Amino acid sequence: MDSLGVYQLRQRAKRNSDQSPLWLQGQQRLDILIIIRYVSNMNDASPSLRYEVECRPPNPTAMRASIKAGRPKVAATTVTIHQQALMVAQEHGVHAVTIESLAKITGIAKTTIYRRWPSAATIVMDAFLEEVGSAISYEYTGDIVATFKASTQAFVNRLSELDGDLLRQLVGEAQRSPVLLHAFMTRWINPRRAMGFEVIAKAIEAGELRVGLDSDAILDAIYGAIYYALLIPVQQSISSDRINFIIEAMFSSHLAAKVDVVSGAPS
Repeated sequence: MDSLGVYQLRQRAKRNSDQSPLWLQGQQRLDILIIIRYVSNMNDASPSLRYEVECRPPNPTAMRASIKAGRPKVAATTVTIHQQALMVAQEHGVHAVTIESLAKITGIAKTTIYRRWPSAATIVMDAFLEEVGSAISYEYTGDIVATFKASTQAFVNRLSELDGDLLRQLVGEAQRSPVLLHAFMTRWINPRRAMGFEVIAKAIEAGELRVGLDSDAILDAIYGAIYYALLIPVQQSISSDRINFIIEAMFSSHLAAKVDVVSGAPS
């Protein structure tokens, strides 16, 4: 039963982390459509041999070399667009970021930007995740309470800076944009929940937590408090002490009893 509980948590973590962004899925479908058109053209009643040869894909070695050579330029373009999008969003708000303004500021063609992002808001979302996501992680050290305290503290620290106002705006924009809402869930919420499920599974495996706890309720209570403080700022800042209190309260009843090695009795 213990193994089943951990397996189910890991399966849920995998489902949350494996979802592709909507615009990436669209790009994949576009590539497939293009290939189908080429195949259809080559299968016409009277295709020219020259046209058929030109439509054949390059050999795998040449294709890999071409992709590898183009990566630095793509990466540099992404960094430039992300930096400018964040700068405009932090100074003037997410609504002020447009594809047209980014193209004018960076000198990058609008068609190039549209090929990678469906809207300016999704660019800001990508830029936000690139900057904040890598700084917030779970590192399980054998103490689940300390692990969650460290992770939420890192999150709160970032929200106390300009990132908090930016995330607040992105949440608001996501209520009006299905594409951005999908991006918000697949790129931010679901991966974070997957990480939470995984670290809880590790604590169960280590014997620190009991099997059968409601991991959804725990994550909702902890991060619900953070988002409530972010979106309805009753206080000037998010209270780390209050978040730590909630973490301790949520895990206290699920900690497995420790046995004294001398007496054999629960400690």
